[in-house]
Amino acid sequence: MRLKHSLTGFKINNLHVIGPTYNEKRRLMWLCKCDCGGEKEVAASYLLNHHTQSCGCILREKKDIKGKRFGRLTAEEFLYVDENHKAYWR
Repeated sequence: MRLKHSLTGFKINNLHVIGPTYNEKRRLMWLCKCDCGGEKEVAASYLLNHHTQSCGCILREKKDIKGKRFGRLTAEEFLYVDENHKAYWR
């Protein structure tokens, strides 16, 4: 299949476009590497209209739960996001 436009090499929001790939339904996707190090396959339309801005790390980092109670536990401070994109709090 011949591509009309290549997005390879572009940086869109936090995503660096590595190259074209196909998902399990044989749909053209773009493999992207996030600033945090994560990778994500994204459709061109989602990249170009800024619907997808990162691998998902932005949503996890922005969710501030400081001071919230979970049973007997209270979130005190954000620690980090691991390689599986899970946020850890003290």
